[in-house]
Amino acid sequence: MKSLVGAFITDARCELMLSMPVIGVKWSESGRSVELGQGRRLEAHAVVVATPASVWKTIRFSTTLPN
Repeated sequence: MKSLVGAFITDARCELMLSMPVIGVKWSESGRSVELGQGRRLEAHAVVVATPASVWKTIRFSTTLPN
C-alpha cells in the first residue's frame, strides 16, 4: 500500500500531509480550501481527505461535495 500511495503522490505531483487535523473543507466553483487544526488554511484545485468514517462528523463541509 505504501508504494501505491508513493506512486500516486509522485504521479499527481501533490503533497501528502499525515496526522494533520482537518477542521473544515470548503468546495466552490473557484477552488477548494482546507482548514487545518492550527488555524492554517490550504487552497487547492482538488482535495482528498482520507479519514475513518467516524471522524466525518468532526469536519465541517461547507457545501455538499460533488459526485
